Amino acid sequence: SKKLQSDEKVTLLDVRDRFDALIERHPSAAEYLAADASVVKSPAFENACVKVLLGKEMELTGYDHELLAAFATPVSSRCSGGLLEGKPPPTCKTSQGMQCRAGN
Repeated sequence: SKKLQSDEKVTLLDVRDRFDALIERHPSAAEYLAADASVVKSPAFENACVKVLLGKEMELTGYDHELLAAFATPVSSRCSGGLLEGKPPPTCKTSQGMQCRAGN
């Protein structure tokens, strides 16, 4: 727990992997650690983040982009103005270093 809270380089995907390993060892934990567990505020947001972390940005829906837009920053100076118009730029990078591309 402290490792997850203190390591700034830990991604959501790392946490998900650790939770999956814990569930394998202690199946009863699945109810509390599943992606759709009652403590997960937004399963759709978590799923969108995992798509990006797995390199499946092209599978992001318009709604996924809306969920992630607040965390996006331009990858280069060529990505300009998209967020001001309510749309993500053609390519963006989230504050956690995740890249996403506009599409779907």
